[in-house]
Amino acid sequence: MKKILLLPAITFCIFFTSCMPTAKFSTSSSFVDYTKYTTKGFFISEANSVSFEYDAIGSISTLVLSGTENKQNKKNNNAKNVSYGDGLLTTHKIIYATQQDVVDGLYNEAVKQGANGIINLKIEPYFNTLTKREGLQGSAMAIKRK
Repeated sequence: MKKILLLPAITFCIFFTSCMPTAKFSTSSSFVDYTKYTTKGFFISEANSVSFEYDAIGSISTLVLSGTENKQNKKNNNAKNVSYGDGLLTTHKIIYATQQDVVDGLYNEAVKQGANGIINLKIEPYFNTLTKREGLQGSAMAIKRK
């Protein structure tokens, strides 16, 4: 009797594990260019401590969501044409969030607050399970170097 029950269980496991898609090996690298900020005298560090005196201005954060092109982000070079099919074939230009976009947002907010640097820079992936939106979120401490 045990053999009869074991056979369907083994068949079930083989069927569902052998047909599963497997992820292909891949490598991805990225680079965020800080020189466009440092040439303006703006300091950026991923470390949470630095070797100079500063006044803390405040915590800043930014969220950059991937999505379809609009008038504000037409100049973004990270666009990729993709097709969606819902009976009608339409092509949308998708703009993917980049780490550079996050640093740009943090820089702009820090300057707006009177800072000339940010420390403890963190960039993480973002995914909202409710809306299915994805992107990148960043946070840092805005500082004023003495």
